[in-house]
Amino acid sequence: MEPRPHQLECLQQILAQNTIVNMPTGTGKTLVSVLAIDHFRTAGKVLFIVPTRPLVEQQANYIRKHGKHIGGAPPSVEELSGAQTDHLSALDWVRIVRDSEVLVGTPEVFRRALVDTRFLSFDGIFSLVVFDECHNATGNSPMAAIMRDSIHRCALPPRILGLTASFVHGSLKGIDLKRKALEGLLQSCIFCPEIQDNNNNNNNNSCRVAFSAPKSRSRVYCGCCCPAELHFLP
Repeated sequence: MEPRPHQLECLQQILAQNTIVNMPTGTGKTLVSVLAIDHFRTAGKVLFIVPTRPLVEQQANYIRKHGKHIGGAPPSVEELSGAQTDHLSALDWVRIVRDSEVLVGTPEVFRRALVDTRFLSFDGIFSLVVFDECHNATGNSPMAAIMRDSIHRCALPPRILGLTASFVHGSLKGIDLKRKALEGLLQSCIFCPEIQDNNNNNNNNSCRVAFSAPKSRSRVYCGCCCPAELHFLP
């Protein structure tokens, strides 16, 4: 599958720094993640965290299909979810990491391994962590715990990639604070590229989030690195 210009733009941002890719549904966030995986799996293992069990199989299959095939073989991907992961031992995790390039699983599976049992560690092993639907990383959620109780304490932290169609979880109230909180937790900058539709028109309206602004103008977050680039619309 040939990546589009906005997906390649996202990849360049990810290669430069920790990034939260904020793009509308259906514009190719998962392909962006596969492009990043193809780059970073040459330097270490990749952890791909998805919010639900059905997404584990879906995203794992997508990575196998669209990831770069080396020597004719697709990326080796381990799927981790459900009750079969409840009793994984330290030796089981050693085997899983040794035999796989990409680990795809639900947040609680990885939280237990990274925080509770510490059978899994990021230091010097993982080069990239992908948080799918990263707006769920709030409060005491497993995604938030993985960042706060494991990655923040790493001596050699991996590159962070967050994927979301809307960086706000729940109410739009206090949206600027929520954006800063998510960027701070993921130690990342939100990036929302310009997306051209089939008629060569910009199509990133769903990335635009209104902020409070003086008088009659709306301040819109439509782009990108910390500190946030804010534009005023008439």
